[in-house]
Amino acid sequence: GTGWQINVAKPIAVRAEEGPGSVVFELAQSARGISVTKAGAVVEGFVISQAGNPTKGFVLNQTAGQVNDCVFSGTTNTSAGCNVLDVSGGRLQRCSILDILVSGTPGGATHHICAFSGGSTVIDGCAIRRNSRQLNWASNSAIVHLSSGAQIRNSLIEGNSFPSSTGNPGYHGGVYA
Repeated sequence: GTGWQINVAKPIAVRAEEGPGSVVFELAQSARGISVTKAGAVVEGFVISQAGNPTKGFVLNQTAGQVNDCVFSGTTNTSAGCNVLDVSGGRLQRCSILDILVSGTPGGATHHICAFSGGSTVIDGCAIRRNSRQLNWASNSAIVHLSSGAQIRNSLIEGNSFPSSTGNPGYHGGVYA
């Protein structure tokens, strides 16, 4: 289906039974990944690969709670109009964001692979690696965008690519804060 594979809207914990990486969702570009929208909620240990159905935060939509020890990888987005991971509250800890390719040409809005915003948002101990954007993107876009007090701590951001855009002003680099 096209809905969320994991949608936590209550203060509960959802963990992969046999630890990090033991449960893999191979979504074949047809469904969304994880949504966490309640303080006290914990999602831990899942692999989300090839998420689809592009809407805001279609791989990860987090407004509260914690997401720990998860891997988000292998997604290709050719659609316009969304941040791939959208975290506007809570903690993202010990997660890997790998091999995400965005190749569409959206018109005029801001779009990021990782959008982290809000004073309660903390990204800690994560790896953001080998993600790329091909073709021209809208103005004011980045691989990683921090705003409104969001923090990245003890994390590795490397090997991401974002070619120069022709004719579009704004920030097109790897990280913008």
